[in-house]
Amino acid sequence: MATTPPGGFLGAHRAAPQPPAPQHPWARTTPGAAVPRQARSIFVEQVMNREFEFPAKGEYVLDRIFLDFRHPRNDVGWKLHVVKPSTLSVDNPYLPKNYLDLLRFLYVKKIPHKIVRNLNGIAAMERTATQVGKFITIYPDNTEQLKRVPELIDALIPDNSPGNGLAPGDLPVSARGLASARWGGLTSPFSMDRNGNLVLDDRNAGAYPDWVRNPFDPASGGADGWVQFDDDAKAEVRRQMQAMFAPKRRR
Repeated sequence: MATTPPGGFLGAHRAAPQPPAPQHPWARTTPGAAVPRQARSIFVEQVMNREFEFPAKGEYVLDRIFLDFRHPRNDVGWKLHVVKPSTLSVDNPYLPKNYLDLLRFLYVKKIPHKIVRNLNGIAAMERTATQVGKFITIYPDNTEQLKRVPELIDALIPDNSPGNGLAPGDLPVSARGLASARWGGLTSPFSMDRNGNLVLDDRNAGAYPDWVRNPFDPASGGADGWVQFDDDAKAEVRRQMQAMFAPKRRR
């Protein structure tokens, strides 16, 4: 059963003012007349490239196709993926109020997260099957927060049907199919094995390894799985990242 979040979570919410919709290039054409193909193409390109508007957006950092808010507290652990709003389209390129409420909650509680910044970003993500269902990525600080946020998502977004389904391979954690969870690297492509060794995060290995406890299953056993790299691990991550992205020498 969805619970109503206490008023203290969000405070008095004021939805971010939405910018005026782009003026259709054919708005002044004769009713019933054919829409010029070039005009439609220009309009679509403008809308696809325009960033979404939401509260406190100025405090987010541009990161490729994302806008990031704060850095994950843990280097390895659990993250949550939230599906895109089912209402998003070229003709309705605005985040619905319930998603604005979710972003405001994450901002007020200072929970690290990132959001795909525009429709073009969503299209780029969805060209790869494994990236579907990752419109917002949330990085909880601990297990309590990890379990609480999906309940809040269900309470805040009761009238939104899932967009394109959950992220493949993730653990479903929302009663309404809006959010999923996965364990692994949060700040780099690296995670840890059961012996504490640094390993490349295998994104095709399932939602979590057998030695990590499923926090959504009371009967599950194992380690909590939250890891903060020490200085040696951070240095090793930097070394391996440099090796991965170093220009290859011609023979």
